[in-house]
Amino acid sequence: FDYNKFEHIGYGTINGRDGKPFKTRDGNAAGLDDIIDAVNEAVVARVAESGKTLDSDTISAIALAAVKFNDLMHDVRSDYIFDPASVTSFEGRTGPYILYTAVRLNSVLKRATDAPSATYTPMTTDERNLLIGILDFERTVHSAFENRATDMIANYAYDLCQLINTFYHNCPILRDDVPADVRAGRLHIATIARDTLAKTIDLKKHNHMKNSFCIIAIISIMASCTSSTSGPTTKDEYINFATSFYDDVDAQKETANDKEWSEFKKKNDKIVGET
Repeated sequence: FDYNKFEHIGYGTINGRDGKPFKTRDGNAAGLDDIIDAVNEAVVARVAESGKTLDSDTISAIALAAVKFNDLMHDVRSDYIFDPASVTSFEGRTGPYILYTAVRLNSVLKRATDAPSATYTPMTTDERNLLIGILDFERTVHSAFENRATDMIANYAYDLCQLINTFYHNCPILRDDVPADVRAGRLHIATIARDTLAKTIDLKKHNHMKNSFCIIAIISIMASCTSSTSGPTTKDEYINFATSFYDDVDAQKETANDKEWSEFKKKNDKIVGET
């Protein structure tokens, strides 16, 4: 990893509903912990309104999903409005909605214990649309890297969830009147959709990215390469690059002499100061 290829990506501010920089109740500038606490409180309130009971770990997971997705679905260079009540909704373009869709797919697949092997059957429009959306994954990742635009992947995740839920509502899978061959085909589509959504939002299998949205990995890539030719070009390379990112930076810091590291820090500080 060549630390001289770092590229600074400017970013906007997080504003409250009044359009001014988001602040805590006492009027101070909000830090990440303050934002997470505000969203956590909003999740608790929303769960209480629904009459459901969730443990603290689940509430924390929903809150973090809400914060991450809300931040990454916007153009990183632009300001955006932050409203804890809105970002914790289980409907619309939110992290909880993405999680809800993933849980829905997992529930169907867990209950399908005796599914036969899939064979070809004519597809409905909703089945076809979902498969086309799935096939757009790699193009979206590549475009996000080319444009330094994390929002492209976040919004792809939302669009994919929309297709998944339309498929879920219009294409029954486990109902008794669904023919076995149709059920098998739909379960196969549901499995592919689940796996693609997992790749989009979670790198659970990779040490440095546990429980994090996949688009966090793209941020690391964007911040470290000046062009696509100097960085990864395939999906597997994206993942391998992202998961080794932090170790590589530490290794460069250890191997670089004091002068090289000082020059790098000076160059980076100048870029940040000018942005």
